[in-house]
Amino acid sequence: FICGRRTRDCRVTIPSRHERATEIIPMPNGGIEVYQAREADTVLLAELHNQTFEELGGDRWTPEAVGRILCLPWVRALIAARTDSAAPGPLGFSIYGIAAEECEVISFGVIPAGRRQGVGSLLLTRMLADSERAGALTAYLEVAQDNSAARGFYEMRGFAECGRRQNYYRRGHGRRVDAHVLFRNLVRAK
Repeated sequence: FICGRRTRDCRVTIPSRHERATEIIPMPNGGIEVYQAREADTVLLAELHNQTFEELGGDRWTPEAVGRILCLPWVRALIAARTDSAAPGPLGFSIYGIAAEECEVISFGVIPAGRRQGVGSLLLTRMLADSERAGALTAYLEVAQDNSAARGFYEMRGFAECGRRQNYYRRGHGRRVDAHVLFRNLVRAK
């Protein structure tokens, strides 16, 4: 497939630099780079999403579903990858839309092997900066009530709760979980 190669354990790995058609932007965090995804990255983005949320037991995303999202003109996606170690590869992703002065985070996550290494912070910083440059004044997202680590991550970075969506997320065995709707202003008052 176009966006990467499979390793022995069937995990997707990041394509080499000469295989990527997008620009890589180096990040100052030990060889972690964040780059703009493209439509051909649908398999990689679906795999990253599924690895990220696997332990929560929700619906799996297919490359086709990701492709339908990425085809929307207001949607953008970022991928974070480690490039400087013996085990280079993708660690996280962000899929978000910018419209009507708002950034809506569609999905955001870091795979378990990449957590607590600054990957989420790099992705969030890049996504919010991109959104602000594109004219967004606020950012919104939903986070599951049972995902206390993610809620803490966003709250530490200036997001505050502004509502709830009942039974928003589906978990294994038909269980439903509420979503906390969080927002953050992007433009500082002058």
